Amino acid sequence: MLLSCQSLTCFSYPDPPLLMAVQTALVALIAFMPTNPNGALGSLDYKKEERRCLAIKSCGAAPTFGTSECQRLIDEIHQYMLSKVPPVPQLAAQESSDEHPTNAEGEVPVAPLDGDNIASPDEQPKP
Repeated sequence: MLLSCQSLTCFSYPDPPLLMAVQTALVALIAFMPTNPNGALGSLDYKKEERRCLAIKSCGAAPTFGTSECQRLIDEIHQYMLSKVPPVPQLAAQESSDEHPTNAEGEVPVAPLDGDNIASPDEQPKP
């Protein structure tokens, strides 16, 4: 299945269940991203400061790939993208703790989704 120059909204595939399976997989992946891994197998559990350092380091150099001509283009695009990004502000420990409550790892707690708080029929609040 080749999707060249077509967006998913224009794409019409003859097998709707397959398209729904792809959509379900993407929705599940998006829902999984903001959750705390809590040491799950294969997860990376970094503190907020460490994640920030890794993010800054990842912007430092353009990825290397392909021929020298391709690499020049990649470097040019990388420099253009960096020119459009505002400078990274340095957060003070006092400032970040005042703005948002954090847990022991220094992360902002994530509120559970509505589906996590579904009460059983016998636990329904009485009006």
